[in-house]
Amino acid sequence: MRELAGVIALCVAVMIPIVIITIVVLFGNPGRKGRIRSMTAQCPGLVLSVKSHGIDTPWRIRVRYEVDGVAYEVVESLALKSSVIKAGPIPIGQRKTPVMGRVREGDTVIVIYDPDKPSKSHIQHNDGWINN
Repeated sequence: MRELAGVIALCVAVMIPIVIITIVVLFGNPGRKGRIRSMTAQCPGLVLSVKSHGIDTPWRIRVRYEVDGVAYEVVESLALKSSVIKAGPIPIGQRKTPVMGRVREGDTVIVIYDPDKPSKSHIQHNDGWINN
């Protein structure tokens, strides 16, 4: 009888976290992709700055855009992709480069935004796994 109670307790202890994780995955925060779905309008934006605040902090990109004569700014961490550095066929390191290509102050990028609330915006093509 004690062994059965122990097995039941173990099953409950394992099942509760699995159920919670399943609920969060299925019904939780829609995440970045969910927020971007409402952003159906786009316009050009001017890159004001691309800065790093140190080795352990993300690069930040700041872009100004205009909708119906009103100026807005969007600030995001710069999404990076990793590529291998090789000495011949031997990998010796990794290089992180922006997913959206080399971007400098003064460049023009596309900003997507929510037409009902233009202050909700995202820099197009600034999506990736690595944000340094």
